[in-house]
Amino acid sequence: MTFAVHSIVIRSLALAGLALILSACIDSGSGGGGTTPTAQTGVSISGTVSGTRIVAVNTSDQIVAEDDTAGRTPNAQGQFFWSLGNLPIGSNLRLFFITGGNVYPMFFGNPSSNVFAVNAAGSINLGHVTTAGTQATPQIPPSGVTPGPANPNLPPSVGPVLTISSPANNSTLPNGPVSITFALQNFTIGTANQPHLHFYLDSDPVPYHFYNGAPGQIIYQGAAAANVQWQSNTQINFPALAAITHQVRLVLANTADADLANAEATKTIVFSVGTPSGNPPTVTITAPTQNATVPVGPVTVSFTTQFFTIGTPGAEPPAFLS
Repeated sequence: MTFAVHSIVIRSLALAGLALILSACIDSGSGGGGTTPTAQTGVSISGTVSGTRIVAVNTSDQIVAEDDTAGRTPNAQGQFFWSLGNLPIGSNLRLFFITGGNVYPMFFGNPSSNVFAVNAAGSINLGHVTTAGTQATPQIPPSGVTPGPANPNLPPSVGPVLTISSPANNSTLPNGPVSITFALQNFTIGTANQPHLHFYLDSDPVPYHFYNGAPGQIIYQGAAAANVQWQSNTQINFPALAAITHQVRLVLANTADADLANAEATKTIVFSVGTPSGNPPTVTITAPTQNATVPVGPVTVSFTTQFFTIGTPGAEPPAFLS
């Protein structure tokens, strides 16, 4: 009997010691001397919108979540459901709605701000989000959030970006066709009545309209452009520019056919056409001679050119007779 009691006491003391060890381990993981837990995630924000791409960015302008309503079936009101999941808690966020070539930051509250941090895990329903003017407005302002100072800057990860890859700016090009190649980020050039590209040649204030499609096309003053050709989704070609200095300004345009205002949506390139010496192209008729009398029948005209190369059909520049 004495042995049994002793055994029970020993086991009780062992269990108590194990409980103390486990308690100490738990306290060391959450107390002041332990490891700091990682940021909690699990917030979802949703709503409806009239067709757009939705992006959430953090304080480093990095995209933390995004959604695109393209291809979805709208509800009876023509509105598309969207949702952003697994957003961080306690960190400042900004939401952007991209539609029709425009970027609309979401603002709410009084004073109005586009920066907020979610206080706790859960879900937030913004109702229907409208885009107008320069911002997006939620039908139901988010609750359970802490607004921050407004940040009007457009993150490079979200805003449309246009770059020109060739030719180099301020370059001198030989007489002949001049191709301008460009690249796009966060923007898709569409067909008529969709976001597209405008470009302006020299001092002409009238834009050329560059559309993609099958095939793509360039429209100037309501008709197919005669002095520039559509080469690809990212290239235009001027067959026969004059041998002078030229300026071409490219700018992205929205569905309303208006130029986008953000600085990264437009680029200007300056280049010169002609030989480096600056000699103008010339043509000289060598036969027949001036005021000559020739017999009835076919007449052959011979000529020479300087500082100019005549291309083959479809490869400009050509020579014209007048």
